Amino acid sequence: MLVVRGARQNNLKNITVELPTGRMSVITGVSGSGKSSLAFDTIYAEGYRRYMDSLSIQARSFMEQLPRPDVDTIEGLAPAVAISQRITRPSPRATVATVSEVAAYLRLLFAYEGTPYCPKCGRELRAMSRSAIVDYITSLPEKAKVILMAPLVRDRQGTHEEVIRAYTREGFVRMRIDGKYLEAGESLSLDGTKAHSIEGVIDRIVVRSGIRERVADSVETALRLGSGVIMLDITREGAGSELEYLGERAACPRCQIALPEITPRLFSSNSMTGMCPDCDGLGIAGDSLAGGIVTAPELSAFDGALGPLNGPDGKLRPRYLAVLRKFLKMFHIEPETPLGIYPSEALNALLFGVEAGAGLASPFEGVVAFLRERGVRPKAHDTDVCASCKGSGLRSEALTVKLSGKNIAEICALECRDCVAFFACLNVRREALLPVLREISGRLEYIEGVGLGYLTLDRRADTLSGGELQRLRLATQIGSRLSGVVYVLDEPTIGLHASDTRKLLAALSGFLDRGNTVIAVEHDAEVIRSADFILELGPGAGSHGGEVTFAGTIDQCLLAATSKTGAYLSGKKRIERAAAQYGGVLGSIEIRGAREHNLRGVDVDIPAGRLTCIAGPSGAGKSTLAVDVLLRAAEARLGDADIPGCLDSLILPPGITSCSMVDSTPLRRSYRTNVTTYLGIAQHIRQVFSASPEAKMRGWGASKFSPNVRGGRCESCSGTGLRKLEMQFLPDVYAMCEDCEGSGFNREVLEVRFKGMNFAQIMNMEVEEAERFFMNISAIRKPLRLLKEIGLGYLKVGQSATTFSGGEAQRVKLAAGLIKNKGGGGLYILDEPTIGLHFEDVERLLVVLVKLVEHGNTVVVVEHDAEFIARCDYVIELGPAGGRDGGLLISAGRPEDIAAQGTLTGREIAKHL
Repeated sequence: MLVVRGARQNNLKNITVELPTGRMSVITGVSGSGKSSLAFDTIYAEGYRRYMDSLSIQARSFMEQLPRPDVDTIEGLAPAVAISQRITRPSPRATVATVSEVAAYLRLLFAYEGTPYCPKCGRELRAMSRSAIVDYITSLPEKAKVILMAPLVRDRQGTHEEVIRAYTREGFVRMRIDGKYLEAGESLSLDGTKAHSIEGVIDRIVVRSGIRERVADSVETALRLGSGVIMLDITREGAGSELEYLGERAACPRCQIALPEITPRLFSSNSMTGMCPDCDGLGIAGDSLAGGIVTAPELSAFDGALGPLNGPDGKLRPRYLAVLRKFLKMFHIEPETPLGIYPSEALNALLFGVEAGAGLASPFEGVVAFLRERGVRPKAHDTDVCASCKGSGLRSEALTVKLSGKNIAEICALECRDCVAFFACLNVRREALLPVLREISGRLEYIEGVGLGYLTLDRRADTLSGGELQRLRLATQIGSRLSGVVYVLDEPTIGLHASDTRKLLAALSGFLDRGNTVIAVEHDAEVIRSADFILELGPGAGSHGGEVTFAGTIDQCLLAATSKTGAYLSGKKRIERAAAQYGGVLGSIEIRGAREHNLRGVDVDIPAGRLTCIAGPSGAGKSTLAVDVLLRAAEARLGDADIPGCLDSLILPPGITSCSMVDSTPLRRSYRTNVTTYLGIAQHIRQVFSASPEAKMRGWGASKFSPNVRGGRCESCSGTGLRKLEMQFLPDVYAMCEDCEGSGFNREVLEVRFKGMNFAQIMNMEVEEAERFFMNISAIRKPLRLLKEIGLGYLKVGQSATTFSGGEAQRVKLAAGLIKNKGGGGLYILDEPTIGLHFEDVERLLVVLVKLVEHGNTVVVVEHDAEFIARCDYVIELGPAGGRDGGLLISAGRPEDIAAQGTLTGREIAKHL
């Protein structure tokens, strides 16, 4: 047994739990009840820390450190591996192949098994050893004349004086320049505006017996000067001269082209050796970067027009002020001028730089270069691929190497399920590469096994959903074949259709078969039913949670009076939806010819003023239809712009006047981000305090009550309320600031009160209490009431975002999106809003969404939760499968109509009607 005694991490209330080892345990409960605190912050953190303690201090200094959890003891704990939802957005360079580690094995396979071909004539190329080159030359017919040369310059502009001088210093005097043989003493001035080819003549040989030693010495010298390649001018008796390229690198004798050394790094777009020089290995055209930088042309540069330069508040980061002030001064532009009305010359100069001259005293490097120097690459449109590498990110030489007729980019463009068949038929010449081939095949089979066979290997990781990315990492761990490990999973069913859950459970059984322990934080009913042990925390969330309300098997859970989960699983309770008071028919959103990604000319009508769900298997095209088609086209239509080319037409009813997206990506996590700052009510609370008599008497403005501004904040902790204690070779420790006692403000600011409460006391209020406190201030009351309605009334007003659970973070983000427009006429698109939500939380979410619809808004939800889908007004089902087998409209109508048709989604909905 794995025994945890006295766990007090975050909101856990000194609990003691026992989990069976070698079995699958599920930790469930309402959002914010302490599930992640127990699974990740306690069990995984302690397992990881114990493993780190077994390493040397020097090794630990290079690895991530986790703080010691607040727990008395943990017994029976093995080394732990955490596979969580993504915390940060993956790098633009990360792909399905790199995340699953298939890319590393692919590079090995291509480097040692691939066949290079000439990029011009398509001829198969072979690299030769030095001995093989000598054998070839000495095997030529008797009396054949051979001029042995070292290629020095190949079709490059310039006078190349340094190259010629370096060559003559080696003691050689004869060269071949642009096809003509010349002596070093002759006039060798070259036109620097033209391209030249220069070869150094190393030796002139007449083939006969006894010259092997001389040929070997000359070949060695030529290979050294020619960087592994030599050139032969061969004249046979009775025939003309013929040029050939040979060398330790693959070379084409006909086209006189030599490939670089074929190593695994040549096939990596993250390596200087292999990346495309035009796009730095990203596969994105450089000109398209302008669209990724100017994200809000209606604003000025200082107000947030340049997205990559902005901070979490949407304003320009202070460290970029200097470079922009320099630009504005150079071009005589006022700071408040919106970028949308900049002259074209000034805008181009801002983005791509300008040389000195034309009235400018000094050059300006441009925002693009400024960002690249600091390792920042703004996101461009996916369609703007680099013309040189066709989006692969690899240099052209890497793409000339093929395996069974396909280069590495063509293989990575295949779906994983097709790659399984490709590598199953592949035979390798070298026995040493058989383990590499098995590793690739095994990982691809696992990826297909967890329901991701529709993904292509070159799919960017930052385009994957949180569930897809987590299951991809899960497949990687399955492929590692470890045993005796504790795997801690965070809702592995996210983004997975109910019909695919069984595939995931089969994959998880592979962990258990090797003697591992699986602990999953999960809300999916089928996963909970399949677990060997169920642990439920509650009874509420935040300060009302952190207790064990049930521990036992599924049969015991269904009968336990203390288990909220058991009540839903047994049918005693069910997710209900309040009766909606809808108005009349508001028309429909008409989408015609949607063909983005795998959508195949989809025509669909979405009823306005209703709650619509887009359902279907993973990879069927749901998010593509909702986000890439509907959202983009609606924004263009409402902005009087041309609709994108991903569809033929879009017709919006007159009642829709705005659109917004609330996706499933986590909100920015920072100690300075809290409930008030994320909902946009912090400024209103500061204004309330600045309007108090004490603040007016002292001449204080609203900024005096900001923990991010000097003057009012505590300077000992810079307004965070925490002080960072740096521990050498150990994780940094954050302790409460002694000067401000955790408030983040100095004593003078805390003397100012509103209704008898100072600013710190209000930040320490729960949302539900604060909503009553600010009852007469609607700008503050309404957002707080929405949080309460969505089930987050227990959060502290000033609670840091770093303490939010996954479900809490998503609902705070949802509330922020819903606050923008509750007056009607809005189109809201939500991507899997039930992530991290218990059955009770889903019911609260439905209440909020129904209220939105009652106010005349249109809500479109991408969702897999069958019980949620059954409570929607209208369902659009895509399929029939994922990837190339998806992208079709399977059915559309009320949930009852979909269930009656018996489709993949309909069968799951029928269980909940």
